[in-house]
Amino acid sequence: MKLYYKKDEYVVDDTLYIGTWCNDCGYFEPYGDVTVNLSGYGMKPEEGHIFIPTYKMTPEYFHQVCDDIVDEIIAPIQIGFGQGVYAKLKDNWEDRVEMLES
Repeated sequence: MKLYYKKDEYVVDDTLYIGTWCNDCGYFEPYGDVTVNLSGYGMKPEEGHIFIPTYKMTPEYFHQVCDDIVDEIIAPIQIGFGQGVYAKLKDNWEDRVEMLES
């Protein structure tokens, strides 16, 4: 499956939001969230870093996202009952993937 990325900001604190869309049915539809906002837990990522909610992803989806935009997995994180990772984005990640306008 080909993923298309959409960049935006969370309303609460203007941190980076990244979502994915697909076009498998001939039209664009949301596929999944690459980021999760944890500012309510007192956690805010450094610039160029994101929190990825791996508990919401299939292994294939997670690996494709990592191949596309992640430079390095920094640390595992716990999100309530779910798991995730703190990751550093690739430099110029937006130029490496197909982007949809916000």
